[in-house]
Amino acid sequence: MRKLGYRVLLLLGVTLLAGFLGLTLFFTRHEEQASLAQGERMVLLLSETIIEGLQTVMLSGAAESTREYIHNLKKLSDIREVVVLRNDGHEAFRDNRTIIDVNQRLGSDQFPKRQLEVPPLAVIQPGDPILNQLASIDSEAVVRYSYDADDRRLLTVFMPIRNRDSCQGCHGSIQVNRGLVKISTSLARIEEELERASYSAWVGVFSAMLSILIMTYVVITRSVIRPIEQMKRAMGYVVGKQVERFIPQYGSCEEFDNMAASFNHMTAELHRYHRGLQSEQQKLETIIHSAREGIVVTDQQGDVVLVNPAAELLLGKAAPRIRDEDFSNIIDDPDYINASLASSGTENSIPETVFYNGKLLNIYTAMIRTPDGSPLGAAALIRDVTEEKKLEQQLRQVSNTDALTGLNNRRRFDELLLEEFDRACRYKLDIAIILFDVDHFKKFNDEHGHDQGDRVLQAIGNKMLEVFRVIDAPCRYGGEEFVVILPSTNRDGAIMVAERFRQAVAQMVVDGLCVTVSIGVAVWPLVKYDNGQAMVKGADNALYQAKHAGRNRVCLAQESS
Repeated sequence: MRKLGYRVLLLLGVTLLAGFLGLTLFFTRHEEQASLAQGERMVLLLSETIIEGLQTVMLSGAAESTREYIHNLKKLSDIREVVVLRNDGHEAFRDNRTIIDVNQRLGSDQFPKRQLEVPPLAVIQPGDPILNQLASIDSEAVVRYSYDADDRRLLTVFMPIRNRDSCQGCHGSIQVNRGLVKISTSLARIEEELERASYSAWVGVFSAMLSILIMTYVVITRSVIRPIEQMKRAMGYVVGKQVERFIPQYGSCEEFDNMAASFNHMTAELHRYHRGLQSEQQKLETIIHSAREGIVVTDQQGDVVLVNPAAELLLGKAAPRIRDEDFSNIIDDPDYINASLASSGTENSIPETVFYNGKLLNIYTAMIRTPDGSPLGAAALIRDVTEEKKLEQQLRQVSNTDALTGLNNRRRFDELLLEEFDRACRYKLDIAIILFDVDHFKKFNDEHGHDQGDRVLQAIGNKMLEVFRVIDAPCRYGGEEFVVILPSTNRDGAIMVAERFRQAVAQMVVDGLCVTVSIGVAVWPLVKYDNGQAMVKGADNALYQAKHAGRNRVCLAQESS
């Protein structure tokens, strides 16, 4: 604010200096012109006085006294030259030419000749414009300014001596002028007075300007600078989040008081909003720090600015380490994090679940942007989904598994059949289905109870898991019926596997009871079935053939011709 005051003073000083300079130059110039005009009037008056004195001396008949009269005039103060000239520019009263002319006109020797005659001196050369100008009947005095050897200004006046009636008796009436008087006077004293006056004027101007500047500075400091500095300090407090600051109102300036009132109202509103924001911030911080999900946030420069305790626990890293290692290294895989950020909000999203720190973590990353799309930072939300995935796997297993036997259930069988049949058709692969049920299973239930029947079914299920391959799909089809999908298995392989299983079951003893099964086998493309369900139908038909043939045997669905 001090700089503002200095700039105002500088501008005011330049303005005052220009104004005072112009006024001072104007009045100095005016004073100089007035002094010169006064000097001219004085010299003209002196010239007229000299001319009157000459005429008086001449009329009194004391012509010889003119030289002494002129000589005495030269002793006047500041007079440099006084000389009487003839009309041709030669100095008068040096020879007897005029005396001879007058005596001849009078016809007598009334005026005696000079004993010591001096050759005429041409003060003004013939043909000089001054002589021509003064020769006119209505001419006035001619004023000229010049400088002497000391560079002092001189004022020279050429005053014509008119040929009056009283002069014509001796000199005749032919000539308009009898001659002229040249008077030169020094203007040194006037110039010295002008210099003193100019110096005094300049001293007064600068004194007045300095006084005005000092008073202006005091007024500006008290009325403008001080209120602005107070407002600046208050704004600084607001920037520093000290929004409870207020500006006092002194009543010295209505405009600043209005500004102060508006500012105080603004800070009061800001203080109210700030308290509300602080309350909301505290709530948000409580939510973030108590959340079970990990949260990591960066600023616009990519520096990590927020790490909640859950993120430290899930990542197995302390918050300072997460900040130091950079956002892209939160799971020690910068390529994954950068790709996740690049694909967020697009259709080309990458898997959000990763295995890190002994846990399955679901990581969702996104850029935080302003409404116009400018980036403000990035954020990562981290969830531990290990237990969720385990539960999901368990639920999937429960939904796909028969509770009694541990085999795939009917729903899962339908899904697997559709997948495997489509794959076999697409790649021209063999596929077989074994469908069987327990011989005389109703007898087990009727004679030994349903619990015994369940134990028989469990034993068969265990035997299926023991005999069939990992790639095979053993399923409980319903009741005492079971089915197995055999991918990439031809006719011979299917019959061999089915026979081996039949023998294995026949050798089982469940709670002292012997168990046998009847098996039907369907093979594609041995038979050109349209779909998987048609294969199941073919295997079911072969199963009934095995039962009608005496049970405990394997039958193949009818071959294509």
